[in-house]
Amino acid sequence: MPDLRLCVLLALVLPAFAFGAWVPVSGLPQPVYSPSCMSLSSFLFCVGGGYTSHAILPSLRYSNLGPVPNNVFMTPVTANGSAVGWSSASDYPYNTSGQVCALLSNSSIVCVGGTEHVLPGHASNSTPSNQTATAQNNETIVAVPTSGTFMVPVFPGGTGGWIEIALYPFIPTMESCTTNGDHLYCVGGYNATRIDMNSSVPGNATDLVYYTTIVPGVNVSWNAATPYPDNVAGASCVSHDSYVYCIGGHTSDVYYAQVSFNGALGAWKAASPYPFSTYYQGCAVVNATVYCAGGVSPSGASVSAVYYAKFLQGGGLSQWAPTSSYPVNISGEGCAGVNATLYCMGGISEQRDRVINSAYELNTTYAPAPNTSTTTVPQNITVTTTTASSSSSTTTTVTTGPPTISVPPTIVSGTSTAPTSTVPQASTGGSSYLTLVVIVAVLILAVLAYVYLSRRKPKGGAVQAGNG
Repeated sequence: MPDLRLCVLLALVLPAFAFGAWVPVSGLPQPVYSPSCMSLSSFLFCVGGGYTSHAILPSLRYSNLGPVPNNVFMTPVTANGSAVGWSSASDYPYNTSGQVCALLSNSSIVCVGGTEHVLPGHASNSTPSNQTATAQNNETIVAVPTSGTFMVPVFPGGTGGWIEIALYPFIPTMESCTTNGDHLYCVGGYNATRIDMNSSVPGNATDLVYYTTIVPGVNVSWNAATPYPDNVAGASCVSHDSYVYCIGGHTSDVYYAQVSFNGALGAWKAASPYPFSTYYQGCAVVNATVYCAGGVSPSGASVSAVYYAKFLQGGGLSQWAPTSSYPVNISGEGCAGVNATLYCMGGISEQRDRVINSAYELNTTYAPAPNTSTTTVPQNITVTTTTASSSSSTTTTVTTGPPTISVPPTIVSGTSTAPTSTVPQASTGGSSYLTLVVIVAVLILAVLAYVYLSRRKPKGGAVQAGNG
């Protein structure tokens, strides 16, 4: 019979590892917010983002922040899921932050837009007009939104050289892009074309969707796709099978559209709504499941909540379910999946006032299977967007990344009957720390139980061997 002590030890220890807690891994070489991170084979790549330890300023302009590096980082991932250490790949062409990147099936990274950081009196490199950066208030660096689109071939362990392809149809900020095969899709974002960089006049969140097909020997051009049902900025878009999914963007709505053979998108349909209205959350696909970590809640605070939902056959998502919280309140982090492991890097922690280089991994093998039962979700939703009247309007200030924009609220009416839920609040320590404490406590109890059983004497004393 098996040793009773061993059975008790295993019974106490094994459940401790079912929590699936976030584990710190090798951090990025420097603090960065809003990096675009993706995976190829067993390598992680992170491109761009903002690099500063200063608080994000409530303005379109930047003051004395210094140059913004144009680094591209990569790291191999070991067989047990650990990120080994980050090294530099081919630098981005210009000092740009906030560009949105995605990985094509032909192993090329494509990046769209971003904010180029230019010395006063110098012309920007990638805007259609090469506008000259004019400094104000003793600025040492001027932030200039761009519509540049760049591509670089990647391979496990390195990258090629960057090349510029077709300019995006307008100058976007906080758009979200994803790929499906050779097709690149970008959704929403603020239209910075109409932003006067010498003032704080806000741009407008849009419902514009554009796509392009990138294949060798074919000229790249952007095409208008089916408009998104909401005006969104800071959404997170992912792709699975022949569908594109977009989550949040100053809303809890989630929509998906089917990709046709030529890259065009079908009608957007409603999927299971996210548990709360959010933007700037980090989302990635791991084993036919989408995970979203952190984000900015309606209160304006970053949160540590992590949710996931399973892709349904024929499109759609299961209901969202919570999993282990992120170690810190976070927004603007970059996330990617390798095999069964989710990785998130960088971001703005706590109350969006500290840029970090920390990276964490979550082994999703231990996460419980999401509820795959289908629910009735309206597929033909009529959405009407109107601007709130001046008598009752308020202004929400977006302060998560360049450029910072005051956004007039919108009122969205429709026939959706999405259930309401409690919005997670910014945590003070992160419930994953509590998970680690529970694991340690269980391990201590297991050791104590083992010691107790080892010292316990059988009733009646020991049996003496003899000859009768």
